[in-house]
Amino acid sequence: MGFASDGSLCNPGVGLGMVFDPDGGAGPAPLGGDVLLPGRCFEAWALSTGDGRAWVQAEADQGSDLDVDVAALETGAGLQALEARAEDAAFSLRWQLVLREDEGLLLMHLRVEAREALPGFALSRAFDPDLDAWSTGDYGTDNSVLDDVVLAASAFDDRAVALAAPGGAGGACAWCALPDALAAGGAGADRDEQLGVWIELGDLAAGDVAEATFAYAVGAEPRAVAEAAWAAAAAEDLDGDGAPDAADCAPLDPARAPGAAEQANGQDDDCDGEVDEVEAEGAGAAREGWASPGEEAEDGAKASACAAGPRAPVGLLAVAAAALILPLRRSRR
Repeated sequence: MGFASDGSLCNPGVGLGMVFDPDGGAGPAPLGGDVLLPGRCFEAWALSTGDGRAWVQAEADQGSDLDVDVAALETGAGLQALEARAEDAAFSLRWQLVLREDEGLLLMHLRVEAREALPGFALSRAFDPDLDAWSTGDYGTDNSVLDDVVLAASAFDDRAVALAAPGGAGGACAWCALPDALAAGGAGADRDEQLGVWIELGDLAAGDVAEATFAYAVGAEPRAVAEAAWAAAAAEDLDGDGAPDAADCAPLDPARAPGAAEQANGQDDDCDGEVDEVEAEGAGAAREGWASPGEEAEDGAKASACAAGPRAPVGLLAVAAAALILPLRRSRR
């Protein structure tokens, strides 16, 4: 999967976007199993307002209206992540794109801050599924629009790709990216068409912040793929560790989350605000057959008391023992 400089999912200069081939090049036909047709990559995202303004990002075919800065993010194992930022007179926005490789999931979380009134502000993503184009030359797929999920399944076998945005609406249309075009396209009847999901973020005033999450899923069973895309986007859990991002101190590291086991690694693994609160193994325990430091100190105090003659009061012995025990215990931590 490649990310273009406009935030769309294309490899600049190659025209190849998402590729899905579960059995690999050495497996049975069809080979490649591309989701986006090589040489003519179409995966776009767009923003629009109810007063007719629009910003479209579709570098390969339509050009892009926003200058986007894309940078890699540090993640835990099994993830790749990029951050894309853009500035406009009307808003600022930040995308986080997270690829969960082992699960066949790509999540995209958008945070937009309005700099002026944005009535009917909406966001969309759209793609062109060509699952069998490499092997059969057939550009059609079996497409479905399921409320806030769209699904494209191969006509040759069960490979599928889905795009979901919980709380949004799906649509199908010809070479479109804008929310209103997806809405007008409806379920569509042409098998060689673009699919997308759009979500209305509402009327934003200057200073308002709105957020939305989209997820792509790929797999070999269409119904499971659609369910996986929707569940991943609805969970708002970019790294898939079971902790919502709002409560996760490391939303891009699946090994760190509330309830995780704390490790002596210089990090807050369980998100409790403490780092490495783990005692060394065996700390505070006496070796078998040996007296503990406290016992040795107590024996020494008793011996001193006997040598001195009359026994000291019990209270004074306790204070003397504690004075010896505490420093020794502290030194072992």
